[in-house]
Amino acid sequence: MTKVNRPYHLHVGLGRLGMGLVLELISPKVPLIILQRRVSASNNWLKDLLGELKSQTVVTLKNYVVEDKTVKPFRLLRKLNVREIDRNIQTIEEEIRNSESGSFLLIYSKLTDLNWVSKYCATMTASIKDEGWREFEPWLENDAEECGMIIYPFENEVKVKSTKNTIIPVTPDRICAKDVEFSKNPLTLSIQVENFTHIVIKAPEQVWKGLFDIKSEDEVTAAASDALFDFYSHRKRYLVNGLHYYLASFGYGRLLDIQVPVRDWSNQYLPIVIEYVLSDAGKSQHAIDVLIGAQAMRLILEFQSDEPSLDDYERVFSGRSEEQVFLSLCEYGMLNLARFKKITDSLDRILKLDDYRKFIAKTEIFRTDLSIFLAEKDGPIELFSARLKPWRSDLSHVIIQLGKLERVVWAKYFETVKDNAKELSAASAQKE
Repeated sequence: MTKVNRPYHLHVGLGRLGMGLVLELISPKVPLIILQRRVSASNNWLKDLLGELKSQTVVTLKNYVVEDKTVKPFRLLRKLNVREIDRNIQTIEEEIRNSESGSFLLIYSKLTDLNWVSKYCATMTASIKDEGWREFEPWLENDAEECGMIIYPFENEVKVKSTKNTIIPVTPDRICAKDVEFSKNPLTLSIQVENFTHIVIKAPEQVWKGLFDIKSEDEVTAAASDALFDFYSHRKRYLVNGLHYYLASFGYGRLLDIQVPVRDWSNQYLPIVIEYVLSDAGKSQHAIDVLIGAQAMRLILEFQSDEPSLDDYERVFSGRSEEQVFLSLCEYGMLNLARFKKITDSLDRILKLDDYRKFIAKTEIFRTDLSIFLAEKDGPIELFSARLKPWRSDLSHVIIQLGKLERVVWAKYFETVKDNAKELSAASAQKE
C-alpha cells in the first residue's frame, strides 16, 4: 500500500495542550487530520459542537492572549472540516484523499473505524495522557494500515513505545489554565494561553523543520542525545511543574492557617496565593528559595552523572563554571515564578486533592524523589562548588516541612469531605 504524495499530519487530542500549544506549532502549510473521540469527559465543548453539525460543518480553531485586559489573537488559526465517522466512512476517506489543501476533524466512536487514516499521514503529534495512549498504542502497532510514522508525544511523563513507528519525545512548556471555549455562528473553538512558548525535542532540527513552525530560537531546544534531552526536560519538570507543586502545597497550608473553609480552597486564584506565600507574612519565601536551589543543584549533578559527551557538556556549560550554571538555573526558576503570577490559574488545577492516587504520585515526583536524590548524592552535594547552594540542614528541614504539610492538608480535606458526605446522607434520609 503506497502513501499519498502529499501526506497529512495526524494529531490526537483537542484539549488544553493540543489547542493551547501543539496545533499552533504545526506549520500552516501542512494539512491536518485531527482525531477526537466522541465520548470525552474532559472536553465539555464536544456536545455543543455535535449539536450544530446539521447546519454547519466547518469549525475554526484559535488561541489568544490577554495582556493589559486586552484580548489579542495569538498564533493558532486553522479551519477544519468536521466529519463524524459513524457513517459514510468510505465517502469521508475519498474526500480526504482527493482534498487539495483541506484539514479535517474526525469525530469517532471506534478507533478501528480509522485504520485507513494512517495511509495518509507521515507524521503524528499527540497531547493525550497515559490512558489515551493505552488505546492508541495497540492501534498503531496492530490495526493501522500503514506504519513508519514519526510520532511526537507532547504530554509530560508519558512513556510511548513502538516497534513500527519512530518515537521522538517532546517536552512542552506553556501554561494552559483555561478550558477550551465553544461558540457558534460561526463554529469556533478557542482557548486563552500565556505569551510564552518552549519545547524540548529529542531530534536535530533537520528532522522536524518542515513540520513545526518555530518563530524564534528561544522557543525550541533541540536535544538529540539522552543526556541533553534529560537535562532540559528535567529542568522544566523540576523548575516549572515542581515549583507549581511547591507553591500549591504551601498555598493550601496558608489557607489552612487563616482558616479558609475547605470548600473554598479550589476557588483561590494562584497569583494571589503566590503573593501571600512569597511575602514576609507567608514565611515560605526561604523554603521556595531552598527548593529552587536544590533542584538546580540536582540538575547539574544528574547531568554530570550521565557522563555526557564533550559536545553535550559544552552545550550546557558553554564555558561557564559550575557555580555560574547553578545561578542561571536559579534565575530560570525565579523567572517561572514571575510567569505564574501573570496567569489567572487556580490551586485546584495545579494540585487536586480529590484524587488521592494522583496527589500521592505528585508527592513522590517532587518531594520523595528529591529526598532520595539528596540521600544518594551526599558526597557530590558536599563537594558542589556553588557558594550560594542551599545548606544541607535547610534542605532536610524544608523536605520534612513539606511532608508534614502534605499530610495535614490532605487529612483536613478528607475529614471535610467525609463530614459533608454524612450531612448529605442525613439530609437525604430526612427527605425520605
